[in-house]
Amino acid sequence: MYNPLHEASVDKTLEVFKEIINREAEFSRLQKMRKNQNMTQKELSINSGVNLRTLQQYECNDKDINKASVITVMNLAKALKCSINDIINIKV
Repeated sequence: MYNPLHEASVDKTLEVFKEIINREAEFSRLQKMRKNQNMTQKELSINSGVNLRTLQQYECNDKDINKASVITVMNLAKALKCSINDIINIKV
C-alpha cells in the first residue's frame, strides 16, 4: 500500500505537511506533556487536583494557563513530573 502522497506534486505534499505542522502547533504545551506521560485528562485531573473542565480549557487554550494560580501550575507540573516552564506558554 502506497502513501496517498507518493504521486502528488511537490506543492500538494508541502501543503499537506504544513497542515500537519499547524495542527501540532495548536496543541498546548500542557497537552503535549500529558500525552508524553501517556496520561488521560481524567488521570491528570485526579493526580493534580485540578478540575477536569479547567484542565480541558487549559489544553485547548480557552483559558490562559499563564494566568492560573501558582498552586495550580505547580500541582500540574508535579503530577506530570516536569517543571513549570514545561507547561506554561512562554512568549518571547
